[in-house]
Amino acid sequence: MLCPLCSIEARISKSTYVIRDNKLYIRFEYSCRNKECSNYDKVIGEEESEVEAIVEESKPSVPSEE
Repeated sequence: MLCPLCSIEARISKSTYVIRDNKLYIRFEYSCRNKECSNYDKVIGEEESEVEAIVEESKPSVPSEE
């Protein structure tokens, strides 16, 4: 995301998790990182992305012979 005033790439200034409709999302807030811009450190945009669960299959443990 670019700052609308100075066109410098913004930084993620905050991230939070949101649960909506039994789904997990991560919300990012973007701020301008250009110290010369009047939008510096101001939130210039937000983005939300669904977090997909990663489920690892567990294998049954086999007792070792000692």
